[in-house]
Amino acid sequence: DLVLSHWTGPTNSDRLRRLGFDAVIESAPSGDRIKIHVAEALDAPAAWHDWSLALPLSYSSLFPIRLDASAVTVDAFDWKDEGAIAVLRSVLETAGLLGRYPSRLSSGDRLRGRPALGLVLGTAVVGDPALDRAMAHMADILADRPKDHVGSIERTAMRVLAAYISWNGCGLLPDQRAAAAQSINGLGPGEGETYLRACVAAFAGGREVLAYDLMLTGHERLSIERPEPLVDPMDFLISDIGFNRSDTESLGKLAAGLGYSTALIDQSRLPYILDDVRDEVKGAQWLITDTETQEQVLAMIDALATARLRSAA
Repeated sequence: DLVLSHWTGPTNSDRLRRLGFDAVIESAPSGDRIKIHVAEALDAPAAWHDWSLALPLSYSSLFPIRLDASAVTVDAFDWKDEGAIAVLRSVLETAGLLGRYPSRLSSGDRLRGRPALGLVLGTAVVGDPALDRAMAHMADILADRPKDHVGSIERTAMRVLAAYISWNGCGLLPDQRAAAAQSINGLGPGEGETYLRACVAAFAGGREVLAYDLMLTGHERLSIERPEPLVDPMDFLISDIGFNRSDTESLGKLAAGLGYSTALIDQSRLPYILDDVRDEVKGAQWLITDTETQEQVLAMIDALATARLRSAA
């Protein structure tokens, strides 16, 4: 359970760790700007510096392996909004929990009462019931937030929740993941990759209409934002198409990859690139023997092509 206490000492992350804290909220004198500091050893840094900032985007970072943060910055926070306080508390809890990523903890941390999160058997991926409960609670809180009350803390929660429900270590049930994806879709606006990650959860939960909506929304936002790719994503997409996918979650990740890769292509070149992608789909051995899935992937490509034509009109 989350235990809160008043703290007037330093907010240095390594100092917090030595005192046995998971995280501390620092509030500016004006009260509207806050920052969550997560306990962190100097030689074992977090994978995500600040949840208030989107991760540098590439095909591989579309689904990050680790989600643990060093900090969470909120530039404008309304302490009179009880719903926003509930979101903040949820973000604080999940940030503190992920601060217990095994590689971030020493034996001293464990002796101070900060046990490590569990791992998925045989992997280096965290999979812990406490984290599942915290993320499910975050999804429930976001579902109750009205669309016209979306501020910095809600966008941060959307960003983290989307990364989690598309994550290999996510232990939520398929319908829970789809419900979380629905909450993200209903709030908006968020980064394009937030919607593409939620698309995976919608596919995993059997919500194909929602999944297509999220894929197209993510694609459209990225085609407007046009983040500079770290590397050309098309080679990764072509390789992904050739991989045998036997479940809906994997199909969702392929849809997200399609949405991301094609969003960065100029409209004038897009039809020719999509023709090449269609040829790859038609030639993939596993899809030749699974015509139903092949038709589904081709329908995704057609939907992306139509969406871009409409946005260019």
